[in-house]
Amino acid sequence: MKTDTPEIKQSFERLSKSALCSGEHESTCEVSRNDLSSMLLAYQLELGNNQDKEKEFVVIAGKYDPAFEDGENIKVAFDELTFVEALEKAVELNSYPFCYIVYKEHRLNLN
Repeated sequence: MKTDTPEIKQSFERLSKSALCSGEHESTCEVSRNDLSSMLLAYQLELGNNQDKEKEFVVIAGKYDPAFEDGENIKVAFDELTFVEALEKAVELNSYPFCYIVYKEHRLNLN
């Protein structure tokens, strides 16, 4: 989703002016609730837009095997994937008994 719009730029300018142009010794300033919520929403959307560009996702698939300490015999692993690439790879590997995506030590089980 695109957040580089004239409305967001105007909100940013108003927020900047209010924050930077307040009195020299003042620690508070007044801002419009609409401007602040617009900027926070744009920030959250940009986080989502940029998440797909990070190549920090891993896909792991395999079969269960009690001979392994954690019970998982990993047969396939792909690393340095974007989120979209990881999802696509996980779909390809759905025939394995287990398949999951790892991102910053968080595991998303898919089977």
